[in-house]
Amino acid sequence: MQGEAYYSQYAGSIDGYGAGGYVQAGWFLTADSRQYNARRGILAPPRLSGGYSVELFARASLVRGDDDINGWNGYKGLTLGSNVYYRKLRGSLDIVYGESREPVGDEDNGVAFSVRLQYLF
Repeated sequence: MQGEAYYSQYAGSIDGYGAGGYVQAGWFLTADSRQYNARRGILAPPRLSGGYSVELFARASLVRGDDDINGWNGYKGLTLGSNVYYRKLRGSLDIVYGESREPVGDEDNGVAFSVRLQYLF
């Protein structure tokens, strides 16, 4: 289980702020685990017990932004996904549902599929 919250404020020709966060729960289907890296403040990549590792996860996100010209908008998202780890590589396949309070580009909700390959240092 992990989560993150943030707040930012900006000033200039447009003044505003942004705030949000997420909560995520993950489960390894293989006999692997992650360690918390206190020095970096992150979860370390999993220690592989075999040649590869498989993880399933669910993530809920909430973001709100406001400025003095456009007003405020909010975003809610839900992600269901999987990660496959092999040595220093991670492949991900995710499905994301998101909705916003005000339309963005004439859309206020939708579903996306994400495929990703990463090298982990």
